[in-house]
Amino acid sequence: MIVEFLEGGGFTLGFVTNIQGARGRMEVLLAGGRSLSISPTRILVTADSEEPSDKWSRRVLLAEIERVREKLAADVDLETLWSVLEGEGPEFTYKDLAGLYYGREVGPDEISALLRAIMGEGLLFEFLPEKARRRDQAEVDKLKKIKNERFEKLNFLARGAEWLSYSEKGLVCPEPEGAEKVIKWLMGYVLEGEEAQYALEAKELLALATLPESPDGAFKALVKVGHFHTHENLSLLRLNLKREFDPEVLEEAELLVKNFNLDQANRLDLTYVPTVTVDALGASEYDDALSLEPLSDGKVRLGLHIADVAAMVPKDSLVDRWAAQQTSSIYLPECRYGMLPDLLVNNLASLKLNQVRPAFSLLAIIDSEGHVLERGFRPTLIKVDLQVSFEEASQTLDRGQSPILSQLESLALKLLRNRLANDGQNLGLPHLNVSLGEDGRPEARLSDDGNRANVMVSELMILGNHLAAKTLMDASVACPFRSQQQSRPITWNPPRELTDRVKLAVALAMRRQTGRSEVSMEPSIHHGLGLMPYTTFTSPMRRFLDLVVGRQLRSLANKTEAPYDYQEMINLAMPTEITQKAIRRTQNQRQRYWLAWLLKNKVGETFLGLVYDRRGRRARLCVTDYMLEVELNNLPPEAKPGTDVLLKLSSVNPAPDLPGEIEDFWKFDYLGLAASDKDDKYLLL
Repeated sequence: MIVEFLEGGGFTLGFVTNIQGARGRMEVLLAGGRSLSISPTRILVTADSEEPSDKWSRRVLLAEIERVREKLAADVDLETLWSVLEGEGPEFTYKDLAGLYYGREVGPDEISALLRAIMGEGLLFEFLPEKARRRDQAEVDKLKKIKNERFEKLNFLARGAEWLSYSEKGLVCPEPEGAEKVIKWLMGYVLEGEEAQYALEAKELLALATLPESPDGAFKALVKVGHFHTHENLSLLRLNLKREFDPEVLEEAELLVKNFNLDQANRLDLTYVPTVTVDALGASEYDDALSLEPLSDGKVRLGLHIADVAAMVPKDSLVDRWAAQQTSSIYLPECRYGMLPDLLVNNLASLKLNQVRPAFSLLAIIDSEGHVLERGFRPTLIKVDLQVSFEEASQTLDRGQSPILSQLESLALKLLRNRLANDGQNLGLPHLNVSLGEDGRPEARLSDDGNRANVMVSELMILGNHLAAKTLMDASVACPFRSQQQSRPITWNPPRELTDRVKLAVALAMRRQTGRSEVSMEPSIHHGLGLMPYTTFTSPMRRFLDLVVGRQLRSLANKTEAPYDYQEMINLAMPTEITQKAIRRTQNQRQRYWLAWLLKNKVGETFLGLVYDRRGRRARLCVTDYMLEVELNNLPPEAKPGTDVLLKLSSVNPAPDLPGEIEDFWKFDYLGLAASDKDDKYLLL
């Protein structure tokens, strides 16, 4: 007996060799000599026939039956049959359909022809194992539409894949119609991976173009067609923030500067007070300045002067809405995206040398022990007399050449002492600044946050932010308070005598154990600073929440209603903080990416690593030339926290920030413990 059944999506013929096999299954011998065990329920058509004795004869017979049935199926006019059956019912056996179609007694070949035709056409009839269901006109029209859409989509995919394939090979291929959709699909896949809305379509495109079906394959395809450049910043794209100001925003910013009244009667004139700014080398935005006036009995009046952006940018203006959406400025090695237009922050808002500028100032009277006796916030006018970088300020302090800097440092050290006495911390770790030179190559420079000028400015800004939070808390005005959970103790005991390297290891270990930071409408202690309450208002040109806090403080100073109530502040602060965290991650990722490109030329070189944490045989180290933290396994017991080791950079792979990939650009190998010689060169012990 010859049987026909479905196997692998197609019709298969074979001879039955055992009708009642194991577990009631049927043994079938195929043309090629392979045997199958199938369920009898899979049989679609049967035909009586004796099995030829030799393999070749079996193959010839089955091939001839296959040919006959395929030819019959190709000649079946299903559309006519479908029309004839209108009103005759929904379901029909294949034998009845064959009889109706051929108008005579039918055999296995004709029945098979109807089976094959209906399954192959898949439109007018629904193929079922034992019968066929006639679809009505509405179903047919719907299926036709789906098939047409699928056909159009396949054509579109083929054109897009051809474009990608040609571009991959460096050949010229005209951009196809609908190229923007191809780019949209691939971009989504690059940014979101398998979670992307059109991930399947992107993978189909890549497969048809014989490119890797992965986000990396999509990234490289977008580079080849010229939509991405090699160093495309995917983290920045995920932020979905605008990179250029809308023309309407720029126009409004120009009007705000032009129409601002510098001679407002309610401003306290402090232009006579010597004032200094200390900023990063090459800074163009000066949003904070300092002054100090000696009083009697060792008291001083500290002036912390912040660019009065809140007075220049009205709430809910176009500029304000833009800043609220952007949440902060973005600083990347290759570029900067400002939260506010440059014509505002580099003009009236910037506290430039020898220019009268509007400021919002904290004025605090502080005793000889660094305790605040009086505090107040006022709109002011100031004039900067000294404008220096951190490096210049530290050098000036070392030489004792500036009385105002020396007095400010003296006050800052008292404030630091008081914070430390209240279990606050001062890690003062160096940090790496990566930038691109004029030739487009990455450059790296370490900044010492523990130098004299950095400590001075940092402590005075910390005080200002603390007093801002305290002022708003005491007045029950809504404020995004910042807190930090208590840090965990470090996992090792430092020696009593601390060298500079061990001090650095302790600071690194302490930073790793730092508690989580939070923003809340309720004040809570900031354990890292040893202060309660705390907020930030000192960078209104760069951080939107600082601008918001500045507005709340101005309302108190001007005795007007606070611009933000409790609920409005919640609705504003929480999403803003989420975006700012994403921006910080983007900035960190981009710095690491460009550092990896810088290190590509240093593979095989040795570096000094400082062990600062140890858990069994796993250790965390800092490559101190670049303040680069790495983790190594299987270090020997003698590589204890606080010890120096030599590391070899064995590989570097700067890769785009693709979804699902671990950001591990480099690999270091442990060589051994290190010690310095008389020339301060580190050698293996």
